[in-house]
Amino acid sequence: LTLLTAAVITQVTASCPVLCGCPTEPAVCPPGVSTVPDRCGCCKVCAAQLNQDCSHMRPCDHHKGLE
Repeated sequence: LTLLTAAVITQVTASCPVLCGCPTEPAVCPPGVSTVPDRCGCCKVCAAQLNQDCSHMRPCDHHKGLE
């Protein structure tokens, strides 16, 4: 289990930048769409909604139970 956890952490952090480079303006989302941290935890992005593809850079809206 420890080896698997280390492998997952390595995979997630391998493509994240050392220094975050987020836009100076906050994300402007449509009404009812949450802002969530991207996979790297760097920037707030508009969450993917029902019937939209989720990705590492645009996670699903976990506030609405989407995965």
